[in-house]
Amino acid sequence: MEFQNHQNETSTAKMEATPKRFPVVNVEGSYYYDDRPPHQEGTIVHYFEGDVHSTEKSNRYLLLKNVAGFNYIFRLGETRTSGTYGLGFKTEEYEHATVNLDDEGHQELAQTITAFIESVYTDTQQNMHEIHISPSDATYSAGDIENCMEEILRSPDNTLNRAELMSKYNGYDIFRLYLELFDKIYEGENDAKRSRASGRARFFKMMFRKNLPNWDIQDSYGLTNDFDLIRK
Repeated sequence: MEFQNHQNETSTAKMEATPKRFPVVNVEGSYYYDDRPPHQEGTIVHYFEGDVHSTEKSNRYLLLKNVAGFNYIFRLGETRTSGTYGLGFKTEEYEHATVNLDDEGHQELAQTITAFIESVYTDTQQNMHEIHISPSDATYSAGDIENCMEEILRSPDNTLNRAELMSKYNGYDIFRLYLELFDKIYEGENDAKRSRASGRARFFKMMFRKNLPNWDIQDSYGLTNDFDLIRK
C-alpha cells in the first residue's frame, strides 16, 4: 500500500536540520479569499489579504515545509484584534487528517512551528503578542483516506487516477466522492468517532511548553479545546 511505503521511506530518511529562523519574503499587492501568492519550500511568504467590503488589509504569513516526508502548509494570519494572530497548519496530501509521525517527525514538526512563530514575531517587529490555536476535530487518518482511495480506484465508475484523486479530492472530500460512486458511506468513515481535538490540544500544549519558553499558554473560555499563546 502506498501510504505504508511512504511511512517506511520516511522513517529511514535522514531528517534535515530545521533552522531557528526562516527567511521572509514580502509580496506586493493584496489577495482575496483562498487566493494566495506563490510560495517555495523553506521560505515564509508575507502578503496582505484584502477585504472586498472595505479598504482594510490583514497580514498573512505562509510557509511550505517538508516534515518527515509530508508537505506541511503553516499559516499565521492577523485577526481583527491588534497584535493577535491565528495559527493553522495541515498537510498538502491529507489536509487535517492524522498522520503517524515517529519521534523524529514530531521533533521536526515542533522545531518547524517554533522557528515559524519566532520568525514571524521578528518580522512583525514584535507586534504579535497573542496567537490563537483551534485544534482540528477531524476524526479520520491518512490511512483511512488511502484505504478509501484504493476502493475508489477499483470502481468501474471512477475515471481518475491516483494523482488526480489526490489533487482534486484530498482530505475529507475523498469520502464525499466515495458516497457519490457507491451510494453509501465509506465503512472506515464514522462520524460517531470521538473528536481528536482534545488529544491534539494536549499534544500541542506539551510541544509549546517545551519549545516556546517565551510564550505562556492560556485556555479559552467555554467548552472548547482552543487555547492561546501569550508573549511574556
